[in-house]
Amino acid sequence: MRGASSLVALALLTACAGGPEPCATSAACPAGTVCQPSGACAPLGAEGRFARTEWIAARGWAVTRADRPSAPLAPTDVLLVGGEMRAAAHFTFGPLPEEATVARAWLRLAPHESWSGPAGEARMVAHRTHAFDPGRLTRRTAPAKLGGPVAERPVLAGGPRPIVLDVTGAARRVQRAHRSWLHVTVEIEGAEGLPFRLSSPRAVDPARRPRLELSLR
Repeated sequence: MRGASSLVALALLTACAGGPEPCATSAACPAGTVCQPSGACAPLGAEGRFARTEWIAARGWAVTRADRPSAPLAPTDVLLVGGEMRAAAHFTFGPLPEEATVARAWLRLAPHESWSGPAGEARMVAHRTHAFDPGRLTRRTAPAKLGGPVAERPVLAGGPRPIVLDVTGAARRVQRAHRSWLHVTVEIEGAEGLPFRLSSPRAVDPARRPRLELSLR
């Protein structure tokens, strides 16, 4: 019951964004459709019809800030991203399943109760990185990025709503390399002022914690 009430709360939060109400989960979509990262319901493809779904919570995480380049930050239930402090969120997800192939991988971030977002349009970007030690991570020792962005999407100004990044390509590369762990850094481009305030892996409500949603075949 607690999980169901959390999903309803997330769906209600999206109404503050204005315009057509975006979906928060596929449970809010009509039969035969799924909730896309853009917040729109779309037809379920043939690949998805035969996939099973698995959620993976972050096994390691940290936040770094440009205004505190040498200091590890104490973890709280708030995940700061972007803003004038240029905060970045770093995650480790895994282990990825060995017996199944990743058909789709979405990184889902939920708003914190004290949500703040961009005053204008901003862009959220995710990079795959090397492994890192969450307890010792600072801006100066941030993990090196592996190539260009693995996911990016615009985020419009407005009220609190979930943000979803499609990191399917990155998860598949991890599997092809016969590795088990996906390390991802999430940043904001073009957002000044206050940072995004999202729910961290320490959120009291498990439904609000960052997670990797996998469809497997």
